[in-house]
Amino acid sequence: MEPEEEGCPVDYLAPLTRTVEYIEKHLNEKITLKDLAKISGYSAYHLIRIFTAATGGTIGGYVRKRRLAVAAEALLNTERRVLDIALDSGFGSSEAFSRSFKSVCGLSPHAYRKRGVAHYVGFERPLDRISLCHRASGVTLQPRFVTLGEIWLAGIRERTAAPGTALPALWSRWNRLRAGVPCLAGGRSFGVCETPAEAACLEADGSVPYIEFVGAETSPFPELPEGVLAKTLTGGRYAVFTHTGAAASLAQTYDYIWGSWALTAGETLDDREDFEVYDSRFRGPECPDSQIDLYIPVRQSMEG
Repeated sequence: MEPEEEGCPVDYLAPLTRTVEYIEKHLNEKITLKDLAKISGYSAYHLIRIFTAATGGTIGGYVRKRRLAVAAEALLNTERRVLDIALDSGFGSSEAFSRSFKSVCGLSPHAYRKRGVAHYVGFERPLDRISLCHRASGVTLQPRFVTLGEIWLAGIRERTAAPGTALPALWSRWNRLRAGVPCLAGGRSFGVCETPAEAACLEADGSVPYIEFVGAETSPFPELPEGVLAKTLTGGRYAVFTHTGAAASLAQTYDYIWGSWALTAGETLDDREDFEVYDSRFRGPECPDSQIDLYIPVRQSMEG
């Protein structure tokens, strides 16, 4: 008998796991809803609704995004013709493939290949039991929207090769610095990724540099101790997702936001920094009940 994932019963996970495993094995073949329903054990009617409820996207959208992700790898790692890659990706022509690819990546397949750099934002990574469980219980699939004014922070920053890799040590250093400083005690804590992946320049070894800032909310012009920096977060409209679980699984939440939600939400992402907020609901980096709010900058809606 299969073990039960924490918070996710086997009878919920197993059919969806079988479905996504089948999709992954047959990406370059015709995939029908009838086949998926048979694999899952659900009727087509129920599979459509259960898949959408569990993942935040449609089956057809997931298949399309996975095919485009595999196509992106082929463009960089093979010399196959774009037309051949397009046909294997389920598109009837290179023109249709190019339109779909550009809508996700912002570049045509030819331009993407010429640039020669992997670009993962917007490309759906394959779902597995862990990521399915996380989407079912670890992240709000539909965000709330808020409009904020400027937020003033005090904290420290560090350059790192990938987002998240420097955070444990950076938070530890910050907590030591803020200890005993009244204007930095209490209140909400913030984690900010200051370098968007799209704007970063590659290092000599091919890695992408990021700058992580961690700190606390403060007054506009506080007197700060040596080594502590002031920072202002720009106000505006944000989509707010709530991550539930250990901090180590934050990457799965971001995978969902950038690889699934951002492609189908109909929202226009803004160039402001995204950030995380740690308030009284955060009970430690390893606590399964901890909650962290993730603020993703989006353009003001026409209705607003």
